[in-house]
Amino acid sequence: MNIKQLQILDAVVRFGSYRKAAAHLRCSQSTITFQLKNLENSLGCFLFEKAGRHMVLTPAGRTALKEAQKILASHSVLMNLKGSKSSLTGRLRVGVNETLLEFMLIDVIKEFRLLAPEVFFEVEILDAYRLRSKVKDSEVDIGITFNMGDYPPPLIPLPLTACPLGLFASPTLEISESCFFLPGSVPELSVIAASVKSGPYGFFKRFLDRRGIRLGKTMQVGNMHIVKALLESGF
Repeated sequence: MNIKQLQILDAVVRFGSYRKAAAHLRCSQSTITFQLKNLENSLGCFLFEKAGRHMVLTPAGRTALKEAQKILASHSVLMNLKGSKSSLTGRLRVGVNETLLEFMLIDVIKEFRLLAPEVFFEVEILDAYRLRSKVKDSEVDIGITFNMGDYPPPLIPLPLTACPLGLFASPTLEISESCFFLPGSVPELSVIAASVKSGPYGFFKRFLDRRGIRLGKTMQVGNMHIVKALLESGF
């Protein structure tokens, strides 16, 4: 249970529908449904029930709303103690892909620290699939990764930028570029990947599958530095 869930419960009752509550809180209806379900699971009871075409509070829901409004009022008072203080405080948990962190996000993190020095910034390195699950379960606040192409509700993907997909090979190999575009081809090539659960690997696999292209075996080695070392050795 958290403040966000209590705010959602209060907004749904005040505005009379999930749609209006979502518009007020600037989130999706699926987020409203997801967070209320989590709140019900935390409390061990149902908060709403159907009455004709409408959803109304259950007896337990009425009690929960009353207590939630007390907590929200106290929360508002505590937040106002900050007075005119303009800096952000609190904790921000970010899940991120290792490659993006190393090559694209270091400067972004530095700038964020300058803008919000009072925020405890926590970074967790995750592959695309684990990151998706952790965002969905509210174990991290923000996930930054390569596009997996599969984000079921209540997740809402927001594209930040576009990155080219690069393929690298040992200098001892002779490779025709057409082998990655000719439908139905079966080039005698194996793939070395940092992780088969990474966004780039998933994108590359979908690209080949749509064209019926099949490569050889795939080796997973843990991180990009090992991939680079293997290629440079002529592996």
